[in-house]
Amino acid sequence: MTVAAPEWRQGRNDSERRPEQGTFNGVRGEFTADFHALVRLTPVHGGGVVQFQIVNLDGFETVTVVFSTFEVGSARLGELARWLVGEPNPFLKAGQQLRRLSASHALTTALHASYIFGLNCTNMSSATASSALKSAVAQLLRPLFRVLLRQSMSYGEFEALARRVFVDVAMTDFSIDGRKPSISRASILSGLTRREVQNLVSTPIESAIETGERFNRAVRVLNGWLREHTGLKGGGKPRARAVEGEGGFAELVRRHAGDVPVRAVLDELVRAGAVRQREDGSVELANRGYVPQRSRDDKLGMLGTDVADLISTIEHNLEHGASDPRFQRKLMYHAVPLTLLPAFRKLSVNQSQALLERLDRWLHERQPDAPAAEPAACARIGVGVYHFEEPAAPSSAQGKSS
Repeated sequence: MTVAAPEWRQGRNDSERRPEQGTFNGVRGEFTADFHALVRLTPVHGGGVVQFQIVNLDGFETVTVVFSTFEVGSARLGELARWLVGEPNPFLKAGQQLRRLSASHALTTALHASYIFGLNCTNMSSATASSALKSAVAQLLRPLFRVLLRQSMSYGEFEALARRVFVDVAMTDFSIDGRKPSISRASILSGLTRREVQNLVSTPIESAIETGERFNRAVRVLNGWLREHTGLKGGGKPRARAVEGEGGFAELVRRHAGDVPVRAVLDELVRAGAVRQREDGSVELANRGYVPQRSRDDKLGMLGTDVADLISTIEHNLEHGASDPRFQRKLMYHAVPLTLLPAFRKLSVNQSQALLERLDRWLHERQPDAPAAEPAACARIGVGVYHFEEPAAPSSAQGKSS
């Protein structure tokens, strides 16, 4: 909320005195103040209604009213628009659960919500999350909690981390264009008090930047090894390389990982189980992909990056799927005989790896020789493939979904 500096008008800057004593009592004047109004639309998915909250359209008053979803159309919004510009309107007449807050309470609410004034149509409800969302989150949390319990993370640690990241997302991803992120707005979005948000913001979040850089270097070297046709022999199997010399591993590192120590990259790939050194000192591929085999921390890092990428794709398709969908498919059979699993695992690994290598070659051939001058002109893109299996439910019938 913005309040203009008082503008004292000519002729109304009057002194007041107590009539019985004639002593000075104060100065009475008029001033104009600029207040912003708020209209928030909150769909309550489980109830099939939309809640409107209107602040500061009738003086310092907050009005809350509910309409059935089918009633919220162009006619109803047209009535709201007439109210916004100060014209007579029947907007509230057909509403349900009409509630008006007193001026003092509304002013307190307005001050607390100082950074969200403006038209704010959102599908988030601080009071009620849809049953579909709750069910989806519960499904998502079950395998995550299995990992946390096996890694000895307590619920208290998880809750503290969840609260910290929840506030961080509210601050960084839901700020208003042109305004700095604010404690007040994060408090309103998260449902936490301003003091809680302030305390959480001052707590640093552990960074995985170093792990990510190490992962990227290793992947670039590995992919470069697979791409270079001079490094292939019959059947498409990459040949072993000497560490130094022409066509050696060190040359591969300099070409694809830049100015980093060759030994550091080699140690990382050996530690991850992607390459191994022979008795003669040469290096050969042990795995066509960078999948950490030994380091638990690296595997946990992939839990964060890979699952986050999948959820980001789902979030994008929820918000923009109608106009700009991202590819998201799944093949699933419910009752596959256990005797078929080894053959399917081998088939899916070979074909998925071949697909990723084709996509990698396509992107590599089109990479610019020099980085773009403007970071905004580039994007981080990729395709992820994963295999899943679990025991079939006793009543499952064979079928598939995609």
